[in-house]
Amino acid sequence: MATLIKCPTCGKQVSSNAATCPGCGEVINAKMTKPAGAINLKDPVHLIGVILAGLVILGVIVAIIARFSCL
Repeated sequence: MATLIKCPTCGKQVSSNAATCPGCGEVINAKMTKPAGAINLKDPVHLIGVILAGLVILGVIVAIIARFSCL
């Protein structure tokens, strides 16, 4: 079953069945690349992004509750 993966060179989405990237010609090795859009929580950058997104969502919820509790 083919999935979309990210080309390691140009970042375009490519079928995992493709031999090369149609955008840049890079040889595609599906075992070495992750599915496009995959989040790796072991990567500190991804982990910090997920934590920050959660804090922003929590802040919005708290602000909405505070706004309506004053009415």
